[in-house]
Amino acid sequence: MREPDLDLAEQEMVAEGCPNAQDSSFAKGQHLSRSATGRSAAWSAASRQLAATAEQIADTSKRLNSLLAEPRVRRAMRVAPGPTSRFAAALSRILVGKSRLGCVPHGGRFARTLAAASAVTGRNSLASHVAALALRLRIFAVAEMHPELYEDPQMTSMIAALSAGKQLEALQIFRSIKAERGTAGAMSDLAPVFTELTALLAMLDNNPFNDAVAWSFTTGNAPKGEPLLGVSTDWIAGFERGEGKAVQVDLDDDVKSRLHPEFGVEARIRDIGEVREWGYVLVQHIDCEDGKRRYVFQLPGMTADEVSGGSTQDLLGAIRNCQFPDSTYTRALKKTVAAQEIPEGAEIALIGHSQGGLVAMNLAEDEDFTSRFTVTHVVAVGSPVDTKDPDPSVWCASVTNQHDLVPSLDGRGPGSPFNPHPEWYEVDFADPSHGFPACHHAFKYADNLRDDVPFAAARIDGEMARYRGRIARTTAWILED
Repeated sequence: MREPDLDLAEQEMVAEGCPNAQDSSFAKGQHLSRSATGRSAAWSAASRQLAATAEQIADTSKRLNSLLAEPRVRRAMRVAPGPTSRFAAALSRILVGKSRLGCVPHGGRFARTLAAASAVTGRNSLASHVAALALRLRIFAVAEMHPELYEDPQMTSMIAALSAGKQLEALQIFRSIKAERGTAGAMSDLAPVFTELTALLAMLDNNPFNDAVAWSFTTGNAPKGEPLLGVSTDWIAGFERGEGKAVQVDLDDDVKSRLHPEFGVEARIRDIGEVREWGYVLVQHIDCEDGKRRYVFQLPGMTADEVSGGSTQDLLGAIRNCQFPDSTYTRALKKTVAAQEIPEGAEIALIGHSQGGLVAMNLAEDEDFTSRFTVTHVVAVGSPVDTKDPDPSVWCASVTNQHDLVPSLDGRGPGSPFNPHPEWYEVDFADPSHGFPACHHAFKYADNLRDDVPFAAARIDGEMARYRGRIARTTAWILED
């Protein structure tokens, strides 16, 4: 891998921002199959501190902007226009001159005018440039574990173009990559740094509406919009309505024969893969070895190939589950519990793939549900769940593949230096042999648990040992809006 292309000023910023780099951990890679090197940890620590510095610069800019909207300044303009005009001119030079502190749209009429001019002319603020440097360092950190990123001339050129704010050039390079490798190959190669590249694009383009999304990616906060145009995902999620309906179905003999009777997370993920085409939710009633009956819910991801339809597992449902803890999926799932007359206080484990992992976390956040039933374990596989906040009593695990784009849709990719849930068991591994979207399939994740990260399967199974026993009954449910 070639050395990062940083100018002298940037090198000094990195050196000052990372005095104890060797003592820092690479948060997303704490359970990597390919462990983080000392240098990647250094880049990661520096990026985290630079992101904090960028926030401080942006806050200073906002404070100075507020002076332009200060009522006393407006009154002074009428009383003493000469001195006040000189003050406003000096402040304007600070905001849009060589220092480029930048203007924000909520700083009054004068600030809005300056902010609009800066956006149109592409004069990015100092804060955005520091944030962009933080993102570039995250890319270098990931490249320590994925040297193919900088061994690939096209990928290197595209990253350089985005880092320089040359969006059209980057787009042309991406089109050539896609033409040569196909969409799946191109997306798979981009996946480890997808979050950083997306944030760079949003941070340095001339569209002020997606800046908030870029900042959320950079600072480790939950994104509230999509990064291309900045459209609010909360607004999109609002279109997903419905009380939710659960309909029990009888499994035919062929489907029953494909389900796996053995204990373990690998078997449960394979079961999800077996019934994915019908969108079935499976519920196992288990007579456990200690004499208690417990329940394991197996939750599939998106199974409806449409934006909005009758299924809870359509695209709108996925966006809703990303943004909010309640959805038609969670409401319908509660009805499966009621229909089976699961006794209050019963112990329940939730295992979900993709959107199903989001739903599992959402149920573990639901105070009404957790007050009636004891959710003991949640396992999310291939899911963007980092913004979720389940009840602290629940043992949580997240298993993600660095070449799978879906888990990074919450704004936290493999290069993120932020770890919102250090108490979770997290496994983030690299599987370069399979491209996206093939690597996202439940069957592939089951293979990964068996062949690539068997230690993860062993750890999860050990934590869920109380669910060992005889499967007394398996029910299947269709969930509808």
